[in-house]
Amino acid sequence: MFENRYEITRKLYADWARRPVLLSGRRRIPLLPVLVAVGCGVMLVRSVLDGRWGYGAMFALLLVLTAFRVFFYLPLMAARQHGRMLEQWGVDAWHRTVEFGAEKITVHDAAAQAEKTYDQVKEVRDQDGWLAVIFDGGTVVRLDKTGFFKDGEAVPCEAFLAFFRDACPQAAFS
Repeated sequence: MFENRYEITRKLYADWARRPVLLSGRRRIPLLPVLVAVGCGVMLVRSVLDGRWGYGAMFALLLVLTAFRVFFYLPLMAARQHGRMLEQWGVDAWHRTVEFGAEKITVHDAAAQAEKTYDQVKEVRDQDGWLAVIFDGGTVVRLDKTGFFKDGEAVPCEAFLAFFRDACPQAAFS
């Protein structure tokens, strides 16, 4: 049947971390750290104006830590996770192959493999050159729009989508 192939590199992995599928491609800024940052900013100004330099330094440190959490934590964790995968598999980048068989969808990532069925597909989203297949439970598999093959020959994404719409009538396509 159909197959989708592409290579996962550090740059691609970091890009995926910056644009998560389940949040509609936008990074969500968590509310609690923002409220803490605003409170720290107010207390920092107040401490400096009152001449309490120790408290001012403490609130400045909390403000820096909160800003780190909001803006740098997710990309750093994605880079760390990618590095662990590279260590585990012993490669600089790995190839992902997603096979669409008669009964199931099989994802091959270097040495790992996962299987899903067509009735588990909940939604398919189009995202900047990629298709995101969202399964029940929140698992997401991305497909490169230029990486589709059928019987060893490259096929356009539209041919795959026609097949996939028939195989997954319950899924929402957006």
